[in-house]
Amino acid sequence: MSSRSSALPSLLATAANFAIFSTICAVAHQWHGWKQLQSALSTSSDKRDKGDKRKRLIVISGCDRGFGRLLAEKLNETTDYLVLALVLTDKGLEELNAVADTAANGEKRLFVLQCDVTSDENIENAKGRVSQILEEQDAILYSIVNNAGIADPGDFIFFSNLDIFKRVMDVNFFGQLRLTQALLPSMLRTSQTIADGARILNLSSVGGSSAAPSNTSYNASKFAVEGWSDSLRLELEAFNIKVVKIRPGQISTAIQTDYSSNLLKNYKAAPSQIRDLYGGDAYGDKVSKIFEGIAAGPQSKPSLVTDTLTEILEMRGSKLAPSYWVGNDAHTLWRAFHSLPATVGDSVKRLFVIAPIQIDVPQVDIISHVTITVKNIDKALTFYQKFGLEIVGEKKNGCQFLRSRPSKSGWPTHVLLKEDENMASRGNSSNIGMTRLCMYCPNAKAEAARLEKQCGLTPMAPPATSKLAAGAYIAAYQDPDGFVIYILQLPPVINIALRCSHWWNKVKTPNMFHWTVNVSDIKAGMAIFEKLGFVKVTDGPADKVVYDLLPAFGISQAVSVVEHYRLCKLPKDSFVATVFKWGTPKSEVGAAALLNTMTISVRDVPEALEKAKALGMVEIESPKYVDLPVFGKVHVGAAYVESGANRIEFCCFTNKLE
Repeated sequence: MSSRSSALPSLLATAANFAIFSTICAVAHQWHGWKQLQSALSTSSDKRDKGDKRKRLIVISGCDRGFGRLLAEKLNETTDYLVLALVLTDKGLEELNAVADTAANGEKRLFVLQCDVTSDENIENAKGRVSQILEEQDAILYSIVNNAGIADPGDFIFFSNLDIFKRVMDVNFFGQLRLTQALLPSMLRTSQTIADGARILNLSSVGGSSAAPSNTSYNASKFAVEGWSDSLRLELEAFNIKVVKIRPGQISTAIQTDYSSNLLKNYKAAPSQIRDLYGGDAYGDKVSKIFEGIAAGPQSKPSLVTDTLTEILEMRGSKLAPSYWVGNDAHTLWRAFHSLPATVGDSVKRLFVIAPIQIDVPQVDIISHVTITVKNIDKALTFYQKFGLEIVGEKKNGCQFLRSRPSKSGWPTHVLLKEDENMASRGNSSNIGMTRLCMYCPNAKAEAARLEKQCGLTPMAPPATSKLAAGAYIAAYQDPDGFVIYILQLPPVINIALRCSHWWNKVKTPNMFHWTVNVSDIKAGMAIFEKLGFVKVTDGPADKVVYDLLPAFGISQAVSVVEHYRLCKLPKDSFVATVFKWGTPKSEVGAAALLNTMTISVRDVPEALEKAKALGMVEIESPKYVDLPVFGKVHVGAAYVESGANRIEFCCFTNKLE
């Protein structure tokens, strides 16, 4: 059977469904119009017949502050309704009782009761108090205003359990159910005697009509209120009880003003690996700045909601709508979201997402960073910044990242300074280990003059200019603990080519160029680097070594012998590793051989360690999670080029979940 013939039944089914859908919509609109016309014709005059002339009681929950408090006070001051205000706290009870006891004509219309809507016992007390007021005042239960509500914002993954969700649902949704269920029998006894009907007003939210991010528990509770209210409206219609939803937008209330602090509270309480995914403290700072701007922006006054509630209480029953939007943003933005297809609305809502801080991480198969151990990180930072290295992020666990200034040429290899007050003393730069960091500078002589004049840095030995390498220049320095960092100017032809490349890629100089790895067996060392994926840039056998640059390191040119060196790099990388073998002075393995590390970014750490073991690396360190500055928890393992020296880390920067 052809694909065209097999698609035909599906197309016919879709067309039939659309026809049925359109018919249902058209008939429903016609039916609604007819019922509205009947209602209008049946109304003989605009004069309201209130029916039952007894006093009317309105029960309002959540009256400690916000809408509930304002509504209770307004109804007490401007209407003849009896009001039972339910409060949660002792303070709310005391404050509203003071208002209730100051009735202008001495007639008490405002009653206050302490009631937690999540407590069955408290709800029973409220039920009893309502019955008492109805009997004593010869009144009828006219309205329940389900106003009590809380918000505890945060992205869903901030929470390691459902306790907050249960609490928010218990207040916002089940609290409304409890109170309504308890008082409904009293309302049913007299609702048929009220010409315009009794009414239940349920405080929903714009978040109950169309959910926004970062407030999942609140949105869920208000969606539940919406669904329950729609069902209840139809179920109670036969008993002359109107059910109305109120959807406030951004209103200046305690929930609104406390929003950012509660969001930050829940973010800070999130598991550390989740905070790392969001960008750590930087995300918290971002949230604070965003809400500073929102707080300064326009917000509707709470009186807008209480005025709407009062109008609904006074309005003729036949004119009541199922729901009311309150606030400019509710009438415009959120009403639009409610009507738009979800895919369209989501494209706009994404603008409201407080997105995680997108931390740049190194791509795989490059040298992400090199680690240098120091005794005092503050002194070391002062030293390394003089070479143009910029601080990246904040200090963490005695560690601090630095990097060359960014360019468009790719990931700039970082330096990680790691503080250890008890670090071993550094030996000679000819010893086994990772012993030197080279910074390329197109005009190293001018840079050395700047370092001395402006920064007070003096080279460890007189700088050297090579006759063998046509004017190559080196000035070497030692950090406060003896590690060697040097600036290099290459011969003119190479220098011009590199300067052009740096200009094109907007590379600022000096920039990190290569990292020296002294080995005891050059063939074995080069073989390991080759198997790790490094490709040769150049080889330097003994007869091609530029010996007249060695004095810049305080090493005698006359007696030194370099057996071989190789500059190599990973194909995607621009940072170079130099595998180096000294003949004279003789290289030794000491405690300083473990002070520095080179880290390669990988996709899978266990896989990288298996490969390292297979190619002959030793002393394999099992993978573990390490808490780094900037990047947070990362997955790290390590292996050594030779026993006790030249540690290479393999790090996955995207695997953060233990």
